Amino acid sequence: MKDIAGENVTGEDAQDQDIQDAELRPNYDGPQLFVQTGREFAPDSCRSRLQALKLPGEPKTHDAKEHLLYITSLIPFNNEIMVRAAGALLKFLDKSSIELLQLDLVDGLVPVLNVHICSM
Repeated sequence: MKDIAGENVTGEDAQDQDIQDAELRPNYDGPQLFVQTGREFAPDSCRSRLQALKLPGEPKTHDAKEHLLYITSLIPFNNEIMVRAAGALLKFLDKSSIELLQLDLVDGLVPVLNVHICSM
């Protein structure tokens, strides 16, 4: 375990650090792991979720065809792994955002403010 300064903490110091963390963030239960079924990563549903994005910079006058063109200019839909990962993440956030993040949904979906594509 590391403290705030990034130094290694062991033994009783680690327990003291856990107590301090709990006092600073009383509602924080620590890291959680959420396992998703393979169904959540289905390519068609993930693609649909990404295509449903409504971004603040998109003109409100776009019809469905122009909206799809705008979204595909931002997201490389030919990268199936990225589409499945991002779509599944958004679907998970749609279902869990109120409990986990206290976010208000917009038309039943988590609001997305911007899209940044990273490549390696």
